[in-house]
Amino acid sequence: MALGDRMPAIRERLKKRPVRRFATEKFIKAALGVLNRTQIEGRHILSREEVDERMTSYKSRFVEIDGYRIHYRDEGSGEGLPIVLLHGMAASLFVWNDWVRILSTRHRVIRLDMPGFALSDPIKPQTEIGVPFFVDKIEKFLRALGIQECNLVGNSLGGWIAWEFSTYFPDMVNKLTLLNAAGYVTRETRPPSVGILSSPKIMHLVRTGVPKMLVKMLIRQSYGDPKKLKKEFVERHYTLTNREGNLASLFRIANTEISPDSERIQTVQIPTLIMWGSKDRVIDIKDAHRFAKDIPHNKLVIYEKVGHIPMVEIPEQSAADLEAFLSNGLTSDTLARAKG
Repeated sequence: MALGDRMPAIRERLKKRPVRRFATEKFIKAALGVLNRTQIEGRHILSREEVDERMTSYKSRFVEIDGYRIHYRDEGSGEGLPIVLLHGMAASLFVWNDWVRILSTRHRVIRLDMPGFALSDPIKPQTEIGVPFFVDKIEKFLRALGIQECNLVGNSLGGWIAWEFSTYFPDMVNKLTLLNAAGYVTRETRPPSVGILSSPKIMHLVRTGVPKMLVKMLIRQSYGDPKKLKKEFVERHYTLTNREGNLASLFRIANTEISPDSERIQTVQIPTLIMWGSKDRVIDIKDAHRFAKDIPHNKLVIYEKVGHIPMVEIPEQSAADLEAFLSNGLTSDTLARAKG
């Protein structure tokens, strides 16, 4: 049966799947603490037009998918399959800047802002939000660009979307790379209650925007070594987070009762590189070993003293590891033999 003929059944199955909330209790409580201590007021929300003018460049491209204007960049060239990069929660395609600088000299690299984030359109009201929504949009995005097969990479929430995508569209993924990806829910990592996220203080942020000091405090949680956090990274994140409509999308996603079907990870048959920072304070390193146990054909790389975003904190080393994985001819058979 052709892929197009299978889509209605696939999308119906995806709709029935729950999706995990992704704002951690630590982050939310920290946000509330800052607001309570400083009683920050003022307006930080920026118009879409202002942010788009400030953040787009000649590299920016846009495509419409199901009524959503999607911002993406398509850079570099090479003989191999394109590399497609999926960012995490509250992030953007800009988190891959260093990787693109390194990889685009030998590869075609495509990255996008997913709906609800950065320069893509906010999620529409009444939309059923969850990983099925994002999987569907990624499939349509790749089809719109004429991409039949790629090497798919995802970080955090983007990693969850990537492995989910590979189980429903395995013919579109040659190799899979997961950086500190989401995929498991335990009592220790259970997301915060809807009560915390619906706090008047949190909803206040939706109306007025997030102060820069709070943005910096939250981003620091993603670093193994916070000293590596650059001023321009904070400034960019502050601007994109406060783009009109983005905070509302973020909190709608965070308030959605979502949890991964972890058992489905065992059905991933694609050669997979698992990258993980040992000092990840967002998703516990135990999940790296769970992925390694559940995915039959994988290679696990642990980075000591690195946090949740290795592609930002150690771009040269992590990009080199990705290139080695893509270029050394590893297949499901050779990975299995290496593990044996």
